[in-house]
Amino acid sequence: MCYGCPNFFMLIFFLLQLTFNVDTCRKNYVLKEAGKLLRTFRTNLANTYLKDENGNYIENPPTEPPEKYASMISEDVWKDFVVKRMDTSFEVIYNIQMQCIYPLIHVDKITFTIFLYRKRS
Repeated sequence: MCYGCPNFFMLIFFLLQLTFNVDTCRKNYVLKEAGKLLRTFRTNLANTYLKDENGNYIENPPTEPPEKYASMISEDVWKDFVVKRMDTSFEVIYNIQMQCIYPLIHVDKITFTIFLYRKRS
């Protein structure tokens, strides 16, 4: 299944509508929040099961999904996830994105409020 395809997001929204009473006018908001939660989940999986204490990728990652998530993650999906995360180009792209985002963030030291600044063209 293609996780970036519009049909995948339509499936997610349809399943959410079956479970919860979600109006179609809230579709974009719900899908954005679902996307954020999915990204957070994938990041936590990688940090917990694919990296060591220092944040470096381990040499021999697990070949099967973690027992805790085995009912939700098939072996094929897990293998694809590991291959994608262990690929060096993934780390390069991540670092480039962080270099673009972090200069835009300012934290007020008194209130710990986070401000995001837009680059001016």
